[in-house]
Amino acid sequence: MKKIALLVLVLLVVSVNNGFSQVIKLEHGLNFTWMKGEDLYEKRPTYSVMLGCDYFEHDWFYLSSEIGYVKKGGEDTVYDYSVLQEGEWTRYGYARRTARLNYLHVNTSFRVKHSFDKVTLYVGVAPTLDFLMRENCDTRFDDRRYKDEYNSKKVVFGVKPEIGAYYNVDEKLRVMFNLSFMRNITSVGEIKNNSLDNHTVALSLGIGYKL
Repeated sequence: MKKIALLVLVLLVVSVNNGFSQVIKLEHGLNFTWMKGEDLYEKRPTYSVMLGCDYFEHDWFYLSSEIGYVKKGGEDTVYDYSVLQEGEWTRYGYARRTARLNYLHVNTSFRVKHSFDKVTLYVGVAPTLDFLMRENCDTRFDDRRYKDEYNSKKVVFGVKPEIGAYYNVDEKLRVMFNLSFMRNITSVGEIKNNSLDNHTVALSLGIGYKL
């Protein structure tokens, strides 16, 4: 995974140095993430940080590539939760179950744009790749914590439709806004033999510098 991440980062740097990139950017996002189905279906607030570049800009379209960190997951409440202790089942009432999945995220988006003086609006869609860096899935009740039987996938393929806008402060500086919906195509993992699919809505703000 580290070799793949390094390769992607090198490609981004090479594209900038070769003049293919027109705008380098940094974005920070507030996310709401949950799993589809009966497990971990409640929304959790998380965050993301992306480094990227916008390039091949034309009158009505351009490409945008990003690499960064995104946190996904979900949570729910388990009622009548029981634990096997010393050969007997002990009931503890309800417990909170939480999944925290930390990914290295990579995407390249094709964006169609329309400009109004200094403001440009766009819509886009991107294939995505998530490389699992760390997971933390557990069930809590009172002051006790049990690690869940969660089988995560190391690499997850997905898609990200998006809308957004950017404002050209001057000839070099650009302020950005983006709203996206990230959904996996391949499963993110399994819990108790149930396949999990993740949905994440991301609202991000960023700043870009035109080369």
